[in-house]
Amino acid sequence: MTTTAPSAPPPPPPGVGRLITRPDDKIGYTANRECDARGALMRGLSEYLEQVQADINGRKLRFKKVNDAWADPEQHAKMPSVALYTLSPGTYDAVPMTPVVDPTERLADPDGRYVVKTSDFTQDIIVEAWAPTVAERNAIGGMLEDAFNPVQWRYGFFIELPYYFGLRGDYSLKDNSVPESDEDASKNIRKMQFTITASVPVVKLYKFPGMVPRFELQAVSSDSDVLVKFTVT
Repeated sequence: MTTTAPSAPPPPPPGVGRLITRPDDKIGYTANRECDARGALMRGLSEYLEQVQADINGRKLRFKKVNDAWADPEQHAKMPSVALYTLSPGTYDAVPMTPVVDPTERLADPDGRYVVKTSDFTQDIIVEAWAPTVAERNAIGGMLEDAFNPVQWRYGFFIELPYYFGLRGDYSLKDNSVPESDEDASKNIRKMQFTITASVPVVKLYKFPGMVPRFELQAVSSDSDVLVKFTVT
């Protein structure tokens, strides 16, 4: 069996999680917030996996169903499929001392609010793939290993989350297991589980008075000094 690396997915439609493929891709902050941090990480990973595909012996392999929850068995009738779920609580790591306001991290005018980080949220996500045969499960395992390390400039990957302020979810592969049971084998169900550690900043939007620098050139002697004044708008 010959498996090639997953092909680069086409750009997703607006509003869908996007894989960051360049280290110089700048964050475009937005005011859009449709869910909490955990929901954003789950949705971003789910939408990414819907786009992943690989060439297996000349056949395109991709998931027929991606669930962002632990689905009932009947929902897996179409295989291969994958479900995302969590077994442990996510954790919030508070920002030390007072959150810092970065003047470069703000929404575009006319909104102009500042994006202020209050903590980091981290969650382990189980990615459970279902296949009808051992051979296809093995192929899916290779496809997912590649999909979870899709770029050369870092371990893991970033997903842009347009439904969570336009922030980036940070995902990295943690472990892999193959749960086997007589019941699953009798139903022609072969499972594989990956654990992904995902994190995203937790932020709030604040409106602060603008500090606009105004420069004045003053001749105080034979030399010239520049006086910097700040005007509050």
